[in-house]
Amino acid sequence: MGTLRYNRGFSRPSMIAMEAERLNQIESRIDDLRARVGELRRYL
Repeated sequence: MGTLRYNRGFSRPSMIAMEAERLNQIESRIDDLRARVGELRRYL
């Protein structure tokens, strides 16, 4: 029953949308960092 209480908070569409937006932001930052690492490696 503990897992049901936990999952209930994530079933709201607004929470899912916020989580998806946050994941997109993280993915974008990771892509940016990968590009910067590539540039630094070429520079060094």
